[in-house]
Amino acid sequence: GGEPDLATFSTSSSVSIILALPVFISASASLMLVAQAFITDSWAGGIIMEKIVSMYQSETSSVINGWTTFLIRAVVPASAMIVTSFARPNETQKIALLTVFYTTWVLYILFLSALVHYEITTCFRVCKKFVCMQSDHPRTRRLTVLAPAPQ
Repeated sequence: GGEPDLATFSTSSSVSIILALPVFISASASLMLVAQAFITDSWAGGIIMEKIVSMYQSETSSVINGWTTFLIRAVVPASAMIVTSFARPNETQKIALLTVFYTTWVLYILFLSALVHYEITTCFRVCKKFVCMQSDHPRTRRLTVLAPAPQ
């Protein structure tokens, strides 16, 4: 059935688990660092998200950021609380708190994806500025690091 047989648990499986632990710990630490940045940014009024959004829409970045945060943090949980107060009056607080929890996760995922997008875009800009492709032979190419252009 459904349960694993401990007698067939091999040494290679245990070595694989041990070797995967540093990657798991590193990934967990990275997610916690981004979560700390998310909390700090939330308490500061969304400055990081505003700067990331302003890369693409400079005129309306603070308005979009403010309305998105307002909708996700206030309107959706309040709407859920109002609807559930009519449907299930004894579970209103439970459903409202779960809605706040899930909408915070949605906002965190948006923050995380915007941050990753910003980091990748910045990496490509740096590569474009300092690395160029040179063709020595029609079939081969090599990367050559260039010095910054004089100003």
